[in-house]
Amino acid sequence: MRVKDLLVIGAGPAGQAIAHRGSAAGLDVTLIDPHPDRPWQATYGAWADELPGWLPGDCIAATGPAVVYTPGRKVLDREYAILDTAALQSALDLAGVRIVRARVAHAYTTYVTVADGSILYARAVVDARGIAAADPAENAPEQTAVGIVVAHGGTGVEHRPADDRMVVMDWRPGTGTFAYSVDLGGGRRLVEETCLAGAPAVDIDELSRRLRDRVPGVSIPAPGRRGARSRVSTGAEIVRFPLVGATPRPWHTAGAPRFGAAGGLMHPATGYSLAQSLAMADTVVDAVRRGADVTRALWPWRARCVYRLRVMGLAALLVLEPDDLVLFFDRFFALPESTQRGYLSGRDDLVGTCKAMWGVFASLPLRLKSTIARTSLAGLPAHRRTTGLLARLSGW
Repeated sequence: MRVKDLLVIGAGPAGQAIAHRGSAAGLDVTLIDPHPDRPWQATYGAWADELPGWLPGDCIAATGPAVVYTPGRKVLDREYAILDTAALQSALDLAGVRIVRARVAHAYTTYVTVADGSILYARAVVDARGIAAADPAENAPEQTAVGIVVAHGGTGVEHRPADDRMVVMDWRPGTGTFAYSVDLGGGRRLVEETCLAGAPAVDIDELSRRLRDRVPGVSIPAPGRRGARSRVSTGAEIVRFPLVGATPRPWHTAGAPRFGAAGGLMHPATGYSLAQSLAMADTVVDAVRRGADVTRALWPWRARCVYRLRVMGLAALLVLEPDDLVLFFDRFFALPESTQRGYLSGRDDLVGTCKAMWGVFASLPLRLKSTIARTSLAGLPAHRRTTGLLARLSGW
């Protein structure tokens, strides 16, 4: 029996991107998922310049300059895009990919065991089941959000400047959560009350209350089921996911290498992962074609250093009071655009990441510098045993 070139676990955007690009490159690919045809329901946003060139243009539902309020208004010199979720799922077609409808029990580097006891082999296995399947630490920081889709012009949130199509952060009125208010295309807008990071995060009911205050006169459906990565139901979107996995080093995993949000491609201080997952799919495919190690291809030493620094950035966010969070982001968005981009998007840009972090740190008042310095030395509560200063400087 001929062994497949690549076996991908998980039919979400990250897994389907690898399977799609692998098949397009001529690899013999198997994708395994218990529900491979399930429609994706999340709303995906990304910095437009992070999206790979191979992605069809019709996958983008709307674009516009990113706007932030910290609390003053700033228009960034960078385009933000909202993707058409259905078009994205269709574009990542699986023609030529063998689909196995099953649940994986255990995943290893060259084979998986299926729940029914069968075994599937491949030259390379990649686990893209999502961060919720990666057994995050019990007290891992989370991002939470509650959103509502409204018609343009139908609510008080539309009383904005005309070019406020993509408000990625509105920290007013300074409660520690922000509004994410973006154009979905087709005359619709998503307004989402977001807790960027918390341990624990602001709960869904409280976010719903704050959203009602922010969008007066609009009925917000009951949140319903908890714990979803993201879902849309009766016009409401509920988001809850961990920002880090169980290990502070996603390049050190037992079994199959992980990819996507579960594999460290989520920015731990922002929660963004889709664009990086799409962009890095070809890196995985190229490694498999060459017979190279997938983890080494995804995680050169600079990328490992940057990830650690981003986790330090997350740790700093967790200890800031609401007013200090607004000040922190006001200082961040006062940095040159290229410096902002280095931290937000340069997953292996060590110089750019350090420059951004130092730029913000140096601009903060002494009391915040002391707080952030102490936090950085201690590490995240979820990883405290392994992410202290000595661990960061060794064991890369």
